[in-house]
Amino acid sequence: MLLPRLKKTRPFGMQETPFNPLSGKRLKLGDVDGDIAVMDVLDFVSLPDSILCRKTDTYDDGQRIEVYKPYMLRRSPFDGQTVDEIEYVYSDNYSRTATGVEDGEYDGEEEDQFVTPPYLIGEQIIAVKFQFSWIDLNNAGRCWAAEVE
Repeated sequence: MLLPRLKKTRPFGMQETPFNPLSGKRLKLGDVDGDIAVMDVLDFVSLPDSILCRKTDTYDDGQRIEVYKPYMLRRSPFDGQTVDEIEYVYSDNYSRTATGVEDGEYDGEEEDQFVTPPYLIGEQIIAVKFQFSWIDLNNAGRCWAAEVE
C-alpha cells in the first residue's frame, strides 16, 4: 500500500519567506541576528508603531524593549494617507476609519476598523531582532477588522 508523501516545504511551512516592508525585499532567514525572544507586553497604548515589552526570561534584567508592531498594524505609514483608493484616518493607535475615494471602487464608503485581537498587558508575544530593531512576529494573528454597527 502506498502512503502519501509529505511535500517538502520551506521553514515553518511558509510558501515564501516573509516580506520586509522596511527594505521592500523578502527576508532572508540568514538576515536574522539569531535573537528570538518571548516577551511580556508592558504598554501598548502610548506609541503609534510599537509596544513596550520586557523579555520573559527570568535571567534577564527586566529592561524595557521597544518592539515594532507588524507593518500593517502601524499607524505612521497610513494615518492621513490614501492607499489603493482608500483613505485612512486614525482616532487612536488601534482604531481608524477607512473611506473609499470619490469615483473609486469604494466611492465614499466608510468603515470603522479596530485591531483584533487587542494587545493585553502581561500577554506574551514572540519577537525577532532584525538588524537593530525588535519586531513582533504577530503569532496572535492580529489584523484590522470592521466594527459591527
